[in-house]
Amino acid sequence: MKKMISGPDIIDDLFFEIQIERDSLLYDVSKGLRGENKGIPLHLEDLDETISGFQRGFYYLIGAESGAGKTTLADDILLDVYEQIKNKPHTILYYSFEISKTMKRAKIASYYIAKKHGVRINPKTILGLKHTLTREETLLVIDVAPDVDKFFKDIVFVEETINPTGIYKDIFAELEQVGNFQYEDYTVDGKVKQKIVGFEYTDKEHFFIVMIDHIGLCGSERGLSKKENIDKISEYLVYFRNRASISPIVVQQFNTDLTNSYRSQENENTIAPTRLDFGDSKYTYRDADVVFGLIDPVTYAVRNIAGYNATNMNNKLRVNFLLKNRYGETNRRWPLIIDPIGGKFTELPQNPTAEKITEINRICESL
Repeated sequence: MKKMISGPDIIDDLFFEIQIERDSLLYDVSKGLRGENKGIPLHLEDLDETISGFQRGFYYLIGAESGAGKTTLADDILLDVYEQIKNKPHTILYYSFEISKTMKRAKIASYYIAKKHGVRINPKTILGLKHTLTREETLLVIDVAPDVDKFFKDIVFVEETINPTGIYKDIFAELEQVGNFQYEDYTVDGKVKQKIVGFEYTDKEHFFIVMIDHIGLCGSERGLSKKENIDKISEYLVYFRNRASISPIVVQQFNTDLTNSYRSQENENTIAPTRLDFGDSKYTYRDADVVFGLIDPVTYAVRNIAGYNATNMNNKLRVNFLLKNRYGETNRRWPLIIDPIGGKFTELPQNPTAEKITEINRICESL
């Protein structure tokens, strides 16, 4: 029987003596056969399967009302990816316009403590804002401090407000450090000019992530409205995504009234978010490759959703809706448990048994 071949072996067997140009279908296929097009796997397994992991060159948008956990979800995804690329070439630009570096550092410490030790310590306690750490808790903080410090040394953290042009300049400058832009000549009124048509990383495995939390709080460009400001940032993100395969993670707050008369009908279908909820700028929705809408059902007096009774879950139930998935399945939703202290989300079964619901309710009571 002839041996079945797969993966890179196919390149040697079938692509032998074929001249493959860089800008061609077979070049893209050969990358896929080598596993170079696979996304970074996420711990939210069903979501990961649906969106094919976290992809280089994809624009991710996370929308939610205030307090629903959109920053927690964005950080959970980012840290999930970071742990898998931290020993590889990478750049992470993190714009944090809501949370200071001091508080973010404490939140990341809580994340690592929960992940490594299964212990939950409030970031406010880590900073001694109200309660002080016990001796045992202090030892846990000391244990994860190197992980936290490495994360902040590995990223560019910006907490001052910055306008769209500033973000463009930051991304451009960071890209210049890790590769080379490719230019093409063109003529205008008899004058030869150059435009950027591509980018080549010094190391082809380089991962470049831009995190913006949240985009509505970016500094204003002179003469631009809030919508035009957000539109301009999104335009720049698309520009670099298309030329340098950056992966933006953008957090955007819903600004429409989810408690209007339609949604006050208090059922699962009426609270599902839509493109209209990205009211400050719908260009972000248009530009993104993957769009999530995160909902806290208790906020809208919806008790039963996705097979769960939200009022029995200590306000820890969230539902994440996949509103857009440019290259795959869409119109999905996942019930999740949020651990706001540990900074992590956990997927829940789609069709839970009564026994499983009881178990989950007990877990939520402990959070």
